[in-house]
Amino acid sequence: MIGSFPQPIPGETFESLVARLSRRITASGAILQGRYYQGASAEGRFSPEMLVANLAVPDWLPLRRLLEENTPLPVVRPFLDQEDCERITKQLTVAERSSTITRSLSRSPRFCPECRTTELEGLAEVGWQVLHQFRWFWRCQAHRIPLWQMPLARKAVATEIDTGCRNRADLEVLKAIERDTKWLIGARVPPLGRLRWREFHRNELTKRFGVRPPFTSRDLFPLAHRIRPRAREWLQLSMISHLDNWLLTTVRHQHGTTDPLLHLATLRICGVRVHEAVRRLTAAGPAPAHVTPEP
Repeated sequence: MIGSFPQPIPGETFESLVARLSRRITASGAILQGRYYQGASAEGRFSPEMLVANLAVPDWLPLRRLLEENTPLPVVRPFLDQEDCERITKQLTVAERSSTITRSLSRSPRFCPECRTTELEGLAEVGWQVLHQFRWFWRCQAHRIPLWQMPLARKAVATEIDTGCRNRADLEVLKAIERDTKWLIGARVPPLGRLRWREFHRNELTKRFGVRPPFTSRDLFPLAHRIRPRAREWLQLSMISHLDNWLLTTVRHQHGTTDPLLHLATLRICGVRVHEAVRRLTAAGPAPAHVTPEP
């Protein structure tokens, strides 16, 4: 039996919500066994007479809201084809991991100290925010302070995240990408198709820099380095493709790419905000369910 369903913390991960629910189940069981004084528990939030008060709440956690607010799907979805999106959504709903999503996340969970203080004061519980878990995030958008990272090793100590940036230009790259990511979280953008994004980037590179097909490495390499070496290292862009020319992956790969970071970084180079790119792509009409890559 469950004392009460935990109130979802806006933007927390689904795993975080499940963990808090699990703690309540454990505490409720302890109450029933008489291990706590009547009307209180270790968290001070349970009472025996309310053990079943909230068990029948059909809209407590609707699947659609869960996917939009408690998973990274909203950030990844705009860069998927319709078929890919349906497959990944199905994976999430049957508790299967999606490599398309997990590769966008940091290996160790991250948190904002100020967010935790606020949650403890309001709910007596804390959660893990979806937005904080993307591998390119280093600060909390709400409090404008660096995030902390909790290594998964036993007895590990949390450490503050270092951006690796040593000048304002590098830092502005990260800030712009983070702002675009935050916008995607709440915008509910539909799948627009990998190859449509690739074509958009090609057109912008031609319009802004005069670079034209076949988009050779010699043309793109200097543009890729507009995101400076230390920032590239922190963003892990150097791990994407050979010789650090990650821009080739975005505009040359025959299947396109579903990595949100590559798209957001390319938009940053072209001076286009993601909401403007989405508006233009959406105005061009819905993406086809399946796109055949170029031969």
